[in-house]
Order: sequence, then C-alpha cells, then structure tokens
Amino acid sequence: MRPSLSLIQRRDWDGLQSRYVLPTARRLYLLGAVVAVGLALLALVAALFFELASWSGSTQETLPEVPDAAIAEMSLEKLDARFSAPTNIKFMRSPISLPVAEDAVLGHFSANSGVPIASSPDGFQIIGGKDNELFKTSSDPADSRGTALRATAALATALKANIATGRDYELRIIANDTAGNTSAPATLKFRLLIGEKAASPVQEETVIDSDNSPEALKAVSHELAKLAAAKGSPEYLVAYNYARAEPVRCDADGNDRFITEYARAFQHVRSHLKPENLSIFYEGVCRAWQDAVREAGVQHDEAQRAHAAAMERNLEAEAGAQFRNAAARTARNVALAFALSAIMTFMTIALFLAFLAMEGHSNAVREAIEVLARRASDVEKG
Repeated sequence: MRPSLSLIQRRDWDGLQSRYVLPTARRLYLLGAVVAVGLALLALVAALFFELASWSGSTQETLPEVPDAAIAEMSLEKLDARFSAPTNIKFMRSPISLPVAEDAVLGHFSANSGVPIASSPDGFQIIGGKDNELFKTSSDPADSRGTALRATAALATALKANIATGRDYELRIIANDTAGNTSAPATLKFRLLIGEKAASPVQEETVIDSDNSPEALKAVSHELAKLAAAKGSPEYLVAYNYARAEPVRCDADGNDRFITEYARAFQHVRSHLKPENLSIFYEGVCRAWQDAVREAGVQHDEAQRAHAAAMERNLEAEAGAQFRNAAARTARNVALAFALSAIMTFMTIALFLAFLAMEGHSNAVREAIEVLARRASDVEKG
C-alpha cells in the first residue's frame, strides 16, 4: 500500500499502470476470451445437434392393401336347405262359430322349408291320427297354393250334438315341398289353429343358345341338361340353354369366378338334383352368389377405410416431422449466430490483449532504460 501511495505522491502513473492496471486488465480479458471460446464451442455443438435433428423423418406405417372386390366362395348352406325336407309343421286356429257347416275352413297349415311348400292337395296330407275321420284338407281360399283344414260331415254332426267341443284333436301330417322333399310325419294336437301362406312358385325362362361361353360353363350346363332330358332331344337343348343362362340371371355375365362357384355348387348338391328341383337349384345359386357379392363389397369397403385411415395418420406424422425439422433448423441458426457472436467477442478481446501486450513491452523497455540511466548517474556521482 505504501509503495502505491508513494508512486501516486510522486505522480509515477506509469509505474502504477505497469504494476496493477495492465496485469488486472490482462487477467480480465483472458478470462473473457476463455469464456467466449467456451460459449462458441457449446453453440457449435448445439448447432450440430439441431442440424442432425433437422434430418429426422417421420415414422410411416405400411399402408394396408386394398384388394379388389373379389368374390369369396359362395355359402352353400342356404343351397343345402333347398334340398332338405320341410320341418316344424304348424297349424293355427281360425275363429269359428257354431254350428259348423261341412267343408268349413278351420285353419291353415305351414312348415319351415328352404323352398315353397307344394300346393294343395300335395302340400300337406293327413296320414292318420285318432281324429283323422273328422277332418280333410283342400286348397286355402285365402291362398291358392296353401292348404286349409276343413270340417267333414262327421265333425259337423259331432259339434251339433255338442260332443266334440272343448277337446283336443290329434292328426298325423306330412308336408311336401316343390322340390319333391317330404317331411317326417308329425303328430299335431290342436284346437283349431291359424296357418301361413305358402311362398310363390319359381318361374322359369328359356334363352337362346350361344357358342361363345367358357368351357367350364358349357361343361356344367351339359351336366345339368342331362338331368332334365335325354341328350339330343329338344327338351335337352332347352335345358342346356337355360343352364348356360344362369350367369345372366344372377347378374354375373362374363364373371369367371361365378362360373367356378356355379360348378362347385352343382358338384355340392349333385346327388340331390332331379328334374323337379332344378329350378330350385338355379334360384339358390343366384341367391348364394348375391350374398357373396354383398360380403365381398363389405370387405372391400372396410379395406378402403383402413387404407384411408392409415394414409391420414402418415400425413399427420409427416406434417409433425416437418414442423420438428423446421424448429430444429431455426434453433441451429440461432446457435450458429450465437457462436459467431462469441467468436467476434473473442477476437475483440484478443485485440485488446495484443494492445496490452504491446503496452507491457513498452513499459518493460522504459523501465530498463530508467534503470540504466540511474546506474549511469550513480557512477558519475561516485
């Protein structure tokens, strides 16, 4: 402290500057230079990180394929039902009033069947039962193809004598469908029941033969025609033309898959086919094909929806990746600007350090000259 005061008192500003000011300034500038270099390095590392981050892409899921609306195999269960015997024979009562006249309608028969029940008198037949003499069947006045249960003269007489009221009746019934299938005998116990209408018959049509059909269609058409008539007869040609027109009737003209399914359906029910039920087979094939077409359309629509949803998710992921990349590039630019600023600061500090070094060198030269001058003065005085 005293040397410093003495220097001030002697106004030795150069000495004060050399001993205290310049060393302190050098330390501060050196510290600033080190900090600037460190910040520049950190900024460059951050810029490199953000640059690499800006190269990242989005994770894209594989788009599910949208297959063509190919027709799957036809379900032949409904076709099987057309060659099965009728089941679940029912009879429901119709309102009657006493006295009951002979031939009065007492009710209507119905049964479950894959094809229409045959019209009266073949549709439902009484084959026994303890009360079979009291009843008879005939056509249904409400449905020309239905079968009604009517009263006989014996039933009318019994009801007039009040000896047949309030009791159950028992009949053994069989049902026949239009395909020639006969049900197992069913025992019905009833007190006059209501039936249902029979289904409408299948209508047929004849088409002109053509020679440009696929071989597979010709083959199955020949097989079906053989079941209908003798080969070479006019009936055989009609049956052959009808079989070949099945794709047109089923709205599948020119569809190779339909022809394959048509042949498969024929092989599936071949043992059941006979001339009387061929029309049932043709109708069943069309219905099975239409069900398969609807199912294929549903699957195709579902695949399209899944494809569109996956594409939308991919677009969202791509947009998110682009946003992140843009943010990373912005951060990279900021980091580079900061690094450049730190480098400029370092260069400025380095310039000041150079000036201080020059100043320190000048002070050292001046001090050396002063020392030499004092020694020379001392020699002269001595």
